Amino acid sequence: MSVQDFDSIVFTYLITGNLSLHWLIILILALFLIISIYALLKQRKTIRGIESELIKKSGTKLNEKAENLKEINALLLERQHEIEQMAEEMQSQSEAIRKANAELEKLSMVASKTHNIVVIMDANGNFEWVNQGFIDLYGCTMEEFTEKHGENLRENSSNPSISAIINQVYISREPYSYNTRNVDKNGNEVWFQSNITPILDEDGYVDRLVLIDSNITDLKKAESQIKNQKAEIEAHRDELRIINATKDKLFSIIAHDLKNPFNSIIGFSELLQNNYEELDEPSIREYISLIYNSSVTAYQLLQNLLDWSRSQLDRIQLKPEIISVTPLIRMTIELFSSGALSKQIELIDKSDEKAVICADNNMINTVIQNLTNNAIKFTRKGGKVIFETNSGDSFTKIIITDTGIGMPPEKIRSLFDLEEIQSTSGTQGETGTGLGLVVCKEFIEKNNGTISVWSEPGRGTAVTLTLPNSKIENSSGTQ
Repeated sequence: MSVQDFDSIVFTYLITGNLSLHWLIILILALFLIISIYALLKQRKTIRGIESELIKKSGTKLNEKAENLKEINALLLERQHEIEQMAEEMQSQSEAIRKANAELEKLSMVASKTHNIVVIMDANGNFEWVNQGFIDLYGCTMEEFTEKHGENLRENSSNPSISAIINQVYISREPYSYNTRNVDKNGNEVWFQSNITPILDEDGYVDRLVLIDSNITDLKKAESQIKNQKAEIEAHRDELRIINATKDKLFSIIAHDLKNPFNSIIGFSELLQNNYEELDEPSIREYISLIYNSSVTAYQLLQNLLDWSRSQLDRIQLKPEIISVTPLIRMTIELFSSGALSKQIELIDKSDEKAVICADNNMINTVIQNLTNNAIKFTRKGGKVIFETNSGDSFTKIIITDTGIGMPPEKIRSLFDLEEIQSTSGTQGETGTGLGLVVCKEFIEKNNGTISVWSEPGRGTAVTLTLPNSKIENSSGTQ
């Protein structure tokens, strides 16, 4: 029954009077309650409708928002992946930068601390930076150096080919090495192994030039020493070759010249032994004289050879002392008087008894005896050998002059040359190697003196010895 039906029933009862007041009030209250309940139910239904509508609309918006959120999440995931990749790349780049910085730090330390010279230039060769090695070598900063010598390598390099070298680097874009000679802050010559390296830009063009100079002065000195030693070795080799050739020639001459006097000694000794009883006294005396002269010749030859060999081995001890010249000359005249007498040669002493020399007595004695023997050997019968002296302030001259056969200029020039010595026979066939004159020159020079020769064919020869007459400082012997 609806509310409208209930109202009709109540109204009917009221009109007919069948309903009391008490029940009327109850009915009115019940009616009011029913109407209120109905109103509430209707309101609730409306509210539910509204709620349903609201829920429906809210669900649609939420779905839209959910979709938007999904899209946003997808974008965020994508961006997160990109960010992670960027983070990894940044970390990788950071590590590369750290390593590069570490390498740069090492290179910077090497460039700054090395003793080699490091110069960084722009593409045109103008100085931009130099290391401490450069400053230490030249004793000035880069600014001071460029102000004095120019800021471009073409100007301040001591290498005359530097322009061509730089052009070659530009063309080849490859490093180039060369040697350079410079002068350091103390004025000393310094040699460098120089290396120019081009630094290329992204397009492959030269952007910078790096010059590194390595000090090779010690190496250059060693090369020079090796070169000098090689030259010395080659010179010694040539000298030894000449000495060996000369020695062979000398021994050949000595062997030949020794054979002659020994042949005479053996031959005349054999005649005396086999025919002594049949020979008269003059013949015997003649043979004995020939044997004696041959023996003296052989002895003189051997003595010269011994003196020369000792001189070559530096076995002769030089003992300079003040010596009176006249006693040496008189002793020599007495020693050769027999040989001179056999050729009727007069030995004349014109020396000054006050004349003195400072020399080794044995060496000078050997020299005077050799020269006297040669003078007699190349002087004809009836000739003369004259001994003279001439004293000066610090030197004394001993002159030995003969009236012998003399010699031409070309012969004089080779008298004291060991390579040119040759056997020359005297006026009576006397033999000799010429080694005695070589010994004379060496002995005179060891005593700080000189020997000179004047000669003219047919007029004779004069040999002059010039020796100090007082002790000379730093005059010392050789072992």
